Amino acid sequence: EIQVLNGTVDIADGSTTAINFGDVITGNTLSKTFTIKNTGTAALNLSNLKLPDGFSLVGTLPTSVAANASTTITVALNTTTPGTYGGTLILGNNDSDESSFDFAINGIVKPAPAPEIQVLNGTVDIADGSTTAINFGDVITGNTLSKTFTIKNTGTAALNLSNLKLPDGFSLVGTLPTSVAANASTTITVALNTTTPGTYGGTLILGNNDSDESSFDF
Repeated sequence: EIQVLNGTVDIADGSTTAINFGDVITGNTLSKTFTIKNTGTAALNLSNLKLPDGFSLVGTLPTSVAANASTTITVALNTTTPGTYGGTLILGNNDSDESSFDFAINGIVKPAPAPEIQVLNGTVDIADGSTTAINFGDVITGNTLSKTFTIKNTGTAALNLSNLKLPDGFSLVGTLPTSVAANASTTITVALNTTTPGTYGGTLILGNNDSDESSFDF
């Protein structure tokens, strides 16, 4: 006579209320151990274990459970690829009326924390790679002209700023911040050097650790 437990909670054969493994970050470990009891008077033979995609058995399936004894199986959620996983666990055995003991399981694999850069001119979002120049305007020689840009990190990990390259005629006011926390922002101020009359322009390149915008430029 088979009985399966999640911790101390009895699992009904055929249950569609999923046993939730919880959430895990990609590459980490998440598993759940189930207890299989034989409350009968003869050996309980375990013949097969079928798991939904995204789950695997840790170790091997015990082949037999003596009368009035128990064993455990550990099922792991594979965490290589982010996504929501779920389905039916089916445990084959020789209990006459529960020979395919089954119940639902599920779990979620979340992406690893990552930074996401956003740069604003005032309240206007600047597209990475934009060739539409941000116009600083005109200034008389010897006067001051600068523009402040906001750097937001809309991601879930620290955004590291590694380098700022400016075209001739422009310079950074102060120092470049080294890091922006997740869901935080900072600013940089770029000044037009006004010593010599002329038209100045080019590309601003901001190095960072956003995986797909690591050289944010405009």
